[in-house]
Amino acid sequence: MHNVLTVGPNEPDNVKFGEILRGFRNNIQISRSEVASRLGVSSEYMRLLERGERTPALGTAIKLLNIYAIPCEYISKSRIVFENTSVEFTSRIKEARHNLPEQSRNEMIGEIVNLLVTADDDTLKKVLASFLRRANATG
Repeated sequence: MHNVLTVGPNEPDNVKFGEILRGFRNNIQISRSEVASRLGVSSEYMRLLERGERTPALGTAIKLLNIYAIPCEYISKSRIVFENTSVEFTSRIKEARHNLPEQSRNEMIGEIVNLLVTADDDTLKKVLASFLRRANATG
């Protein structure tokens, strides 16, 4: 393994990971705006990712690698391996919207509880408000 990176809030490898992503995009000669469109994010967000000023959640990183046709292996809930690089994601909030390996109900509940325990107050308020809106809409 040539590169072992840790990315997430305030991690030192964010810039290196962004450079890798930019290199993959340049290799297939696709514009930042095209990638952003396919990923469902803004071009500005893509620019910040490539500069290392933002880091994607694990699920977003997997989708990016798929867009770039880079095979990757999902190692754990926070690590992927591709080419000669292993990346550990330290973000407290992992995306559940992407097609990650299936988990049992108990594993999902455990992961949700773990995320809620470590979330800051603003995040908890947003999650609660979103949950209440959905409950009221379906109720």
